[in-house]
Amino acid sequence: MVRVNLKWRTDNETTDENEVAVVADVLRASTSITAALGMGAKCVIPAIEVGDAFNLAKRYEGALLMGERRSIKIGGFDLGNSPLEITEEKVHRREIIFTSTNFPKALMATHKSPNIIVGSLLNVTAASETACRLAQENGYDICFMLAGDPSGVHAKEDLAFAGVSGMVLKGKSNLDERVKEAVEFVDKNGIEKCVKESIHGKELADSGFAEDVEFACKKDIFDVVPMVKENRIISSYPANH
Repeated sequence: MVRVNLKWRTDNETTDENEVAVVADVLRASTSITAALGMGAKCVIPAIEVGDAFNLAKRYEGALLMGERRSIKIGGFDLGNSPLEITEEKVHRREIIFTSTNFPKALMATHKSPNIIVGSLLNVTAASETACRLAQENGYDICFMLAGDPSGVHAKEDLAFAGVSGMVLKGKSNLDERVKEAVEFVDKNGIEKCVKESIHGKELADSGFAEDVEFACKKDIFDVVPMVKENRIISSYPANH
């Protein structure tokens, strides 16, 4: 049976060659990436630094620049990291170059994994079931790579993702102790409390992004499964789609 564990980017943990990675940065990168691909974006191209993003924009004519630093839209970018800025009209069939404080670093921590999925609460069931299918077909395990917080504090909103995903996978996989604790955390508090009362959830609300936090709590409003292919994040869908 597939084993499921979780690791934290802020603890400098990395995934292994035999693990399907599910990267979660609920507030807000993985939520925004899921929304963008769910609304028809062609792909999302991650960039570590702001300068990298501008350089990529020179190569990909017509691509949108999307991202943040310290939660604020970067000067010269088309979009910030708010999922509510994303509309089908803006992103349909467009390439998006994306950078944020935590997500690209979490993605780098999964570079050994044979399959890398981007997970959020918006697509938690589709992402979890796809990860499980890939793991079962190839004899792999599953690892949640949680983006955490730049200050090094474990992000409760990302733990909530692991808990909800653990609920989806329960019965068809072996959850390790940290994943079981995440399941209990969500079961006890509920999704909204876990996300809204997290450190970053409160910070975003205080900075005027309370609606983003609210949106990030929505469960399974997309069935798109963002997957990394050749340094791009593209749309995939569950096998039964």
